[in-house]
Amino acid sequence: MTSAVHYQEDHESISRSRADALLLRLLSQVHLFSGFHRTDLLDVLRVMDKNQFQSEEYIFHEGDLGDYLYVLISGEVQVLKGQSEIHEIEIAKIQPGETFGEMALVEHRARSASIRTMTPCTVLRLNGTSLAHLPKVTSKLHLNIAKLLANRLRVSNEIILSLLYQTHSTTHAIESK
Repeated sequence: MTSAVHYQEDHESISRSRADALLLRLLSQVHLFSGFHRTDLLDVLRVMDKNQFQSEEYIFHEGDLGDYLYVLISGEVQVLKGQSEIHEIEIAKIQPGETFGEMALVEHRARSASIRTMTPCTVLRLNGTSLAHLPKVTSKLHLNIAKLLANRLRVSNEIILSLLYQTHSTTHAIESK
């Protein structure tokens, strides 16, 4: 009986270490963790929680208070904006290896959008409070968050400019008639 228990514990330990190795490899490929050393990634992995969600499930709603950043491991999620679930508009889709919820780690305010799963999903969740115990990691992460948000702002500006041109063209065409 004892050998069976040891085998099970050894098997679980090996499975956990394989899973950790896979998660570590995934984290090393996530842009938000670029420039991190292996020890930094291990520190981050130790304070992350793994969560699973069913299809069409909300991970969080616009307006919720949040202190978590998420890394999508598997599945696909939608980023939604709107006044209510009835009037939401999809503004982005997130694929495995991408992150969401970064702004909550920076400004500790209400969520600016909702996240809803499109398929069953697995995520790693990083709590901002846990990061307080990892100052070296936190400074690198905040720099990468700043770069990510700057890029998203640049893309948003291009979309706004395109919409303004369309509106201006339409208005000008109507006025010409």
